[in-house]
Amino acid sequence: MNKIILGCLGMAAFVAVSCTAAAASLTREQGDAILKELREIKELLARQAADKPNPADAPRPVAVRDQPLRFELTDVPSLGSSDAPVTIVAFVDYQCPYCRKYQADVFPGLRKRYIETGKVRYFVSNLPLQALHANALLAAEAALCAGEQGGFWKLHEKLLEHEAKLDRDSLLEYAQGVGLDAPRFWQCLESHRFADRVKQELDQVKQIGLSGTPSFIVGKVVSGAVVGPTVIGAQPMEAFEQKVREASGG
Repeated sequence: MNKIILGCLGMAAFVAVSCTAAAASLTREQGDAILKELREIKELLARQAADKPNPADAPRPVAVRDQPLRFELTDVPSLGSSDAPVTIVAFVDYQCPYCRKYQADVFPGLRKRYIETGKVRYFVSNLPLQALHANALLAAEAALCAGEQGGFWKLHEKLLEHEAKLDRDSLLEYAQGVGLDAPRFWQCLESHRFADRVKQELDQVKQIGLSGTPSFIVGKVVSGAVVGPTVIGAQPMEAFEQKVREASGG
């Protein structure tokens, strides 16, 4: 269809040029008709372009690594009961559009069904992809700075809502918006108090072989570490339901 339209567009353009060269023999009505046709073709092409899906919004293919991985849970923020039989660790990059998609589409259901009912304890670790996302590392530090004031989860959610705008001024704006003490937050951020901690998390994640976000380990805690298979990408809720059942032996 596009080839036909483009062919018509080219033909119409050719006619227009030819008619311009022979303007003496072209009536005003004929010229207006050609221009009208060109406008209609242009509008049709614009509508078709607008209807095409944006590749950035498409979900990543589901990938599951059944070989268990082990991740140490030292100082990793968590939600849910410490007695929960299943543990999920989410590895996030605050500038990742797929992390935003997961947070908006899947996490609310996961939280209501599993975390708030005591079935899952949920952790968040940092995997800033610095080569792709210039502000991801600082955003990870900002979330941990918020944690000093008991505001990690509020800022965590806010950062994922605004993954395309994570410069310093925006980070301060979001911190104020969730009720943090702005001077205290800013001092923490500017001093890079949590830079080493984020880098340590990043090193550990790389050592176990994860390199994309969001990624998840769904399993059980063994000697201070979560052990389980890894799921990668912006997964649907059904993928988590299956992995939680498997981890709980159901």
